[in-house]
Amino acid sequence: MSLSNYSELKVLDHIFRNGEVSDWTDFDLYIGLATAQGTDGDTLSELTIGTDSYARVQINAHSTGTNSFDAAANGAITSDAQITFPEATGNWGTITHIGIWDESSAGNLIAWGALSTSKLVESGDTFIITAGNLTITLD
Repeated sequence: MSLSNYSELKVLDHIFRNGEVSDWTDFDLYIGLATAQGTDGDTLSELTIGTDSYARVQINAHSTGTNSFDAAANGAITSDAQITFPEATGNWGTITHIGIWDESSAGNLIAWGALSTSKLVESGDTFIITAGNLTITLD
C-alpha cells in the first residue's frame, strides 16, 4: 500500500514536530474497496457507500481485537484478524484496490493499494480479507 499525501504530511509532522500530531491521537480507521487504481493525491474509485449494502469496515487501529494489526516489524505492519465486508445485495463489480480512510464515509484517504488478485463481487458474495493478508509497508 502507498500512503496518501495527507498521511505523508502527518508522518513528517509526527517525526519532526515534537513527535505528536494532535488530531491523530485516538482515531479509528476504515477500510474500503475500489474498482480502479488510486493516487497519493487522496483519490480512489471507491464503491458508493450505501449502494447494494456496501460499507467501509472499521479497523481497530489503536488496540488489539477485532480487525486489528500486529506490531510493526521489518518495515511493515500486518492485520492479525479477518476483515469481513457486508454481504453484497447487488453486483459490486471487480475489486482491484483497497483504501484506508479516517472516517466511515468521506474523510481523508490514509493509504491505498492494489489487491494481489482482483475479485469479482456479485450479489450474495461476501468480500473477506483473511488474517495476515493485509500488509502495509512504507516505501
